[in-house]
Amino acid sequence: MDDNQILLDRFSTAWSERDAKKVANLFAPDGVYFASIGPEPGHKAVGRVAIKKLVAAMFAQDAGAQSQTSAPIMMEDAVFWTWQYDLPDGTTELGCDLLRLAGGYITLKDAYRKVRQK
Repeated sequence: MDDNQILLDRFSTAWSERDAKKVANLFAPDGVYFASIGPEPGHKAVGRVAIKKLVAAMFAQDAGAQSQTSAPIMMEDAVFWTWQYDLPDGTTELGCDLLRLAGGYITLKDAYRKVRQK
């Protein structure tokens, strides 16, 4: 298993454990996270402190959700995967992430979520 796959496995585990600190520490110190939710499309967090705060808020919003990701598609330092959130109310949310990796850290996570029409 290569270093990037190990990093992705650690990220998936930290996310499944809903541990915002562990998730944030897998980002480079100046890492960027464009979330799939927020007050504007792609709420942006830069740096581990901001990423931890954003991820903790997302975990609070999706409390009780179970997540899973597809096998990653890796292209050198770029990774793509799809994900699924199974929420406590029985609904499912689908999305995908584009990640950039460097030096054993995530430098970018750009997340997209399918939106339901009401």
